[in-house]
Amino acid sequence: MKEVSLLFVAAALAGLRMEVVHGIQVGVISNLRVETEVNNRYAVTHVTSRMKNPSNVSQELFFKMQLPKTAFVSSLIMEVEGKNYTSSVQEKEQAQKTYDKAKKRGKNTGLVQQSLKNFQVSANVAPHHKITFYLKYEELLQRFKGSYNLSINVKPGQAVQELMVKVSIKETEPLTNVILQQSPEKEYESLDVMKMELPSDPPKYGKSYLMSSLNGTAPLKITWASPREVKFVYHRVNKKSNSVSDGVLSLSYDIERKADGGEVKLEDDYFAHFFSPEGLPLLPKHTIFVIDVSGSMDGRKLQDVKSAMVAILKDMKKHDSFEVISFSDGVSSLGVFRGRKKSLGKALKEVKKLKTLGGTNINQALLDAVANIQAKKPNMAKQIVFLTDGSPTTGVVDLDIIRKNVRSANKGRLSIFSLAFGAGADLQFLRKISSDNRGFARQIYEHSSPADQLTGFYDEISKPLLYDLDLDYDNASVVNDSLVHSGRPIYYVGDEVVVTGKLLPGVTSIDPKVTGQGKKGSVQLPVSRTSITTPPPGSDNILERLWAYMTIQNLLEKMEVEEDPAVKEDMKSRALEMALDYHFVTKLTSLVVVRPEDLEDEDSEEENKTKHLENDSEEDEENDSRGNMWSKKRGQVLAADLSLPVDDEDDLSLAAPLHKAPNRSPPLSSQIVHGRMVSPVHQPHYSQPRRHFRPHHTSVDRDPHFLVYARNSTVPFCFDFHGKSGDVLSLVRDEISGVIINGLVTSSVSKSEKTFLTAFFLSLGRVKITITPSTFQVDCLVTEVSPKLEESDDSFEARQEVRSTKQRYDTTNGWGDETKSVDNAQPAEVKSHPNKCNHSLTWEDAVGFRFLNVHFELWKEDKVVVVLGNTLARFVVTRSTSKRGQRFLGFYIEKQDIFSTKTKGILGEFSNKFVSTVDTIRKTERESASTKRTMIGTIQAGEGATSMVRTYAVRRLSGLISEKIPCHFVRNSGRGLLRSKRKEYILPCLRC
Repeated sequence: MKEVSLLFVAAALAGLRMEVVHGIQVGVISNLRVETEVNNRYAVTHVTSRMKNPSNVSQELFFKMQLPKTAFVSSLIMEVEGKNYTSSVQEKEQAQKTYDKAKKRGKNTGLVQQSLKNFQVSANVAPHHKITFYLKYEELLQRFKGSYNLSINVKPGQAVQELMVKVSIKETEPLTNVILQQSPEKEYESLDVMKMELPSDPPKYGKSYLMSSLNGTAPLKITWASPREVKFVYHRVNKKSNSVSDGVLSLSYDIERKADGGEVKLEDDYFAHFFSPEGLPLLPKHTIFVIDVSGSMDGRKLQDVKSAMVAILKDMKKHDSFEVISFSDGVSSLGVFRGRKKSLGKALKEVKKLKTLGGTNINQALLDAVANIQAKKPNMAKQIVFLTDGSPTTGVVDLDIIRKNVRSANKGRLSIFSLAFGAGADLQFLRKISSDNRGFARQIYEHSSPADQLTGFYDEISKPLLYDLDLDYDNASVVNDSLVHSGRPIYYVGDEVVVTGKLLPGVTSIDPKVTGQGKKGSVQLPVSRTSITTPPPGSDNILERLWAYMTIQNLLEKMEVEEDPAVKEDMKSRALEMALDYHFVTKLTSLVVVRPEDLEDEDSEEENKTKHLENDSEEDEENDSRGNMWSKKRGQVLAADLSLPVDDEDDLSLAAPLHKAPNRSPPLSSQIVHGRMVSPVHQPHYSQPRRHFRPHHTSVDRDPHFLVYARNSTVPFCFDFHGKSGDVLSLVRDEISGVIINGLVTSSVSKSEKTFLTAFFLSLGRVKITITPSTFQVDCLVTEVSPKLEESDDSFEARQEVRSTKQRYDTTNGWGDETKSVDNAQPAEVKSHPNKCNHSLTWEDAVGFRFLNVHFELWKEDKVVVVLGNTLARFVVTRSTSKRGQRFLGFYIEKQDIFSTKTKGILGEFSNKFVSTVDTIRKTERESASTKRTMIGTIQAGEGATSMVRTYAVRRLSGLISEKIPCHFVRNSGRGLLRSKRKEYILPCLRC
């Protein structure tokens, strides 16, 4: 394949308008296809751009797209000569590191960051070759002045031989006011689709209407599939055209509405509530206009404000009232007026007299406005419109103090809408003021008809229907902290309030309570329209993505105005985590594109490093022996110096020091007497592990990679346990407690030598669970055929004492039985407690269920925690998808307090294994200077078995915390670290 270089930048669109530049034919777009599906306001757009290089030299071809302001990019793929360059979303700083690292290594890579909504992608394409770009972005269409607006920018900046734009709009309620505002190349302008000849009665939906432009080209096809669904197809072919496409497909529509509590939609475990009633009487309103008349407002600015105020006041209704406050160094009220002719005349005269002078006392102006408006009578909407072109220069000038003062005076009771007039206004500060006080801020641009902008803004808040609007949901139906909403506490004509959230397990309906204050007092609106859908197989859950989209947008907006650094950091962390989970490009994340051959494994460098270690010859062991660093004799182990040099980069201390190590450690064999350890393993005097390490967990994931902690280690061991497809690995087998855990190995679809774990079998006393990437199969035994977990809590009732007998290590008395009392708090609330088994559940359905003493909890997306009793054990099962689309599982022991000293299995035996550093081994000539090799001694408690094993310092990816952590790598499938031969860990069947 020819080399392809990629570059992603955010840039303004600059079109190529010539077919030949400096004698070289410029690349053309042979086919540009834009397809948008709108499903209940949520729009998903797919863009496909096929380009070719017609010249005899390589050249850079550009794909350009202008996105809607609120859209998130969720996918980008480049196809070159049959190979796909696929994108992944990463945290912004990490993405930059990945990009820089790949670029430094000469890899083909690209980076997309969400800064501007215009971006371009470029690729260096060989002569007469082709390239295809695939882009996907998503957005929620917000209702604005009574309609939803969809705009698709067709501005590729160069000639397009074939252009197709397809739009499908589908709603639960019948569509109304469908208007084609503008076509991609302006053949049609403001076409009222509803006024076209509609299907007659009885309806004959499915008929298409073909509209041609004046010159007979570029037909537009409109198809009514039903009263609730309409489709648009714009298709133009002109192979010889050199003209540059530069247009917009703009559509607006609305739906039928009622004077009720709105419509609720449910899809699997998510819901959306759309509230936008019609038919309610208008509320009277009282508005205070606070106008900056400082010196900087002189000239055209003040004249534009006066012109806008004239138009606004003339539109006042008779039952409305208002006050005009001007401010500069001081604050002055022009008076309180009514929306009647005589009173309006007086107000207009006062407004026209306004003159500029002095500084800007924002603090006092806002405080006076809040004090004045609170004195007005109830049963009316109260709001403040604040306009300024600058920052405070007199009075209180500290922005944080002003914000605190206004918030304290208002106490969130009134809406303050802020207008930042011109480039000199502090829009960020005004956003904080309005966000604190139930409003929003807008930028007014000086050179784009500011008077029209001002009147347009006021039109949005001129017709209130309800105030103190509240949408309440039953805590027994929804996950309370999952709720996110758009909208304001005052509901205006033409608005819409949207609330999304997650349902509790087993919930199939919700009954929101919608209340507010209307013209005649308190109002309660019933919700009677509910629809339940199921996503088609293989399709996204639209309501789930809507919920994720709104949650991220909400967190990002709140971050901008949050004062508490800890709260702000928490919001950032949550937004980042969700953006990564749902593959959204936001201000916190970037899109990284890599070559197909770089996609197989995220930690390929460590894979290559460990593969190299696996392939080391026996010559290394001979070098070690000749160096007299350590030697083995039959029945005895001689230990060398315990020191282990550790640099600041990776603290590989095996354990916190029990006491300062002597110069020489006694032989490990001397620490075993009659199968018991009689003195603690001496540990080298290392520093403690760094604080950023997450809680320890023993695990198996991916290839399969094992990450395990010995009983006394703070840094894990890691090793690969390679098998062939169909092998079943014994992970945990404890005949005393009755816990058995096995894992099924399956080959990768891309490389037969690469494997994944695709099923787990958990035998937890009477409960048997088989887990695959799609289902949880639960079976319970009526009679006991395996040891029962007598010490586990079987009731999940309130606090109670659980008595468990287990083996523990005591530094004085060695190993012995301990009876421990545990005061257990009740676990997270379980809404569904079916004491039934022989049940097959999806991952989503399993969450919250209890089977006897086993309970399933959700921990983030695609992570389910299997809880045994209240505190005895917590196992985490993760579900992932490879770059080739193959689904696989990971298994993590987050906590266990039940394994006996007889526990076996690749993971289980480490619950009773102790280790000690014997020495650092010098490097061979073939090893790099950075290679760290360490000799480790192990003791298997309860058996007296000892062994020596050589380890190497590497990093391994933990799928549970999505971080690479330092570990001691052991080659040859963990030989020397594991107590048994490899074949003893292979079982004949999954449920054995």
